[in-house]
Amino acid sequence: MSINEREEGLLKVFAGLNSDQFYDRIMDFGKNLPPFPPHLKTPQNRVIGCQSILYCAVSVECGI
Repeated sequence: MSINEREEGLLKVFAGLNSDQFYDRIMDFGKNLPPFPPHLKTPQNRVIGCQSILYCAVSVECGI
């Protein structure tokens, strides 16, 4: 699946949701993720401004 196809899928998932429904859907997605690797919980990966402690790390793989 291409990145454009993934983006289109996400746009469909969130289309027409009000803000409460949007955040509920985001939280549901998060509940289904595997645990975040402890070695990536660094100050550089922390998302500032979130109500909860949130970390985000991105990697790029060629061809995906």
